Amino acid sequence: MGIFDIFKSKKIKGSSNETKISNNKPVLPDLANDIHKKFHLTCDVLEKIKPNTNCDDLIKQLNLAGVSEEKYSNNTFEIDLDIGNGWIFSKIQNANHSMSNFQKYNFSITGIQDYSGLYLSFTYEDKKREINLVDHQELWGKMSNPANQASLDQMRIRTEGKQLYELILAKGKFKK
Repeated sequence: MGIFDIFKSKKIKGSSNETKISNNKPVLPDLANDIHKKFHLTCDVLEKIKPNTNCDDLIKQLNLAGVSEEKYSNNTFEIDLDIGNGWIFSKIQNANHSMSNFQKYNFSITGIQDYSGLYLSFTYEDKKREINLVDHQELWGKMSNPANQASLDQMRIRTEGKQLYELILAKGKFKK
């Protein structure tokens, strides 16, 4: 194996009998398993959070559960979690912006680009594990500014986002 072999595409079998080329893009079922697992592990930790749990303590608890934080984020009011895909964002936000108490939180996983539309959430208020397929165009309607409309068009539900939503939903443990 040469040094440039790491940049070569991998061949994978698609749902039809044709062979597709993938540039290290994860297979949707594997990504769905990873998101489902990390979402529920994080929710389990958050359900048991104690008063006056600061950012560092929460990160330690998440690490013990098998969930790691994104190493490049540095904020005492938010914790970015590593999902393993650059188009999936996972964040725990401190709801009252306290540096010493993460007891009130909002946790979400959001898909962008190819996974646009995917949205998982869990909050301290209702503690319900929810998964949704969010259509931003339906929420915001038509924009009068062409630049804003172009941005909104980029957030439309994508086929891969919908497929990922269906795969994760089928695994269960979500609010009906």
